[in-house]
Amino acid sequence: MNHTGADRRSLGAYSLMALPLAFGGMPLYIYMPDFYVREWGISLSVVGIIVLVLRCLDAGQDLVIGHLCDRHPAHRGYVMAGSVLLLALGMAAVLYGPPVAGMATAWFAMAIATAALGLSVMNINMALVGGFWQTQAEGRLRVAAWRESFTLAGMMLAAALPFILQRHIDAADSFAVLFWVFAVLLAAGAFFFRRFWMRHGAVFGRADEKVGWRFFDGNRAFFAACFLTHLAASLPAALFLFFVRDYMGAAEAAGLFMLLYLGSGIAGMPFWQRLAARHGQVWAWMMSMALAVAAFGATLVIAPGNMVAFALICVLSGAALGADLSIPPAMMAARLAARGQAAQGSRAFAVMNMIPKIALGVASCGALLALGAAGYQAGAADNTPRVLALLAALYAGVPCVMKLGAAWMLHLSEKGFKEGVNDEVSERSDGDGRSCGA
Repeated sequence: MNHTGADRRSLGAYSLMALPLAFGGMPLYIYMPDFYVREWGISLSVVGIIVLVLRCLDAGQDLVIGHLCDRHPAHRGYVMAGSVLLLALGMAAVLYGPPVAGMATAWFAMAIATAALGLSVMNINMALVGGFWQTQAEGRLRVAAWRESFTLAGMMLAAALPFILQRHIDAADSFAVLFWVFAVLLAAGAFFFRRFWMRHGAVFGRADEKVGWRFFDGNRAFFAACFLTHLAASLPAALFLFFVRDYMGAAEAAGLFMLLYLGSGIAGMPFWQRLAARHGQVWAWMMSMALAVAAFGATLVIAPGNMVAFALICVLSGAALGADLSIPPAMMAARLAARGQAAQGSRAFAVMNMIPKIALGVASCGALLALGAAGYQAGAADNTPRVLALLAALYAGVPCVMKLGAAWMLHLSEKGFKEGVNDEVSERSDGDGRSCGA
């Protein structure tokens, strides 16, 4: 694998593709269920069942995608090109809606399934390419930081644009406009990514007979750390609007808080890069976990209505998010390379792509069931102090515990990984990540 080529031009050409991918992911599960209920008359329960089933299938298909991409690395470029087309078709279908109301339910399910398939294929391969483009730890982290900065920028744009558009045009027209913004971003991302691929893509199609799922050996604690980290982030994400509106009493500032959170994630990327370069990626990730625990712990003691304090908490927790997004993929690539398992890279990154989906589903389901059982009423003015205390505990208290658990799993993972690598040194014939196909 090249040490050269990670110049800003190549980094930009690679990373720009992450912006439309993140931008396209937001409408699928955030805006479209509500839109199809209101605009096309689909039952809320039917939409809920469809989304649940599709989320389960989406998570499960990641393993199949990773397996096939590892088995047929020579076709990786064509697979990614096809996934871009699938994503574009699925987004056009879901954002424009069905031609007749009678097919709205089937249209909704098929459109989201098509877009989600294209999105998953691209995300897995983007992570694989970013993980093995460079062989040094600092280079891997730099690539991941660039990619995840564009990811957060895409999320910010997708979060803000519908609200801006719907101040001037109705929802249906706003989502049609949203598609064309997405289409332009996707076309630009694909154009520049193709240029990147022409320069660097040959190495990602090399075959290697060391295929399988052996990367789980020695990495189970690492995956557990990733899962707990995403679970800690998913709980406040799932409860954000409820907490801001019903606990903080600041519904009108929810958009600003979200932008502060995502923007701080982008701004914090260079800091975590420098910290990791000086002290190591494990230590830097640990420090980000400590920052997140401090931020969420502070949330439990601020007074409702203290928007300045909550804004600062959003900035601090958002900064910690930058490390959660950029450091784990770089660490995963380094672990695979060190153990001569780069040929299983698509499968490993498929698991990492699946983890946040499962975490969000577990967090959303568990938190909403707990609040429902306690008698919480969304938007009601008469929620009891006990119910609001439970909301705060789920939003901020439980994530603190999850983050501490993730830090412990990371400690165990690093200890076990070093011991495992030392045991395997004599058995490895290629541990520098030069082959990332198969």
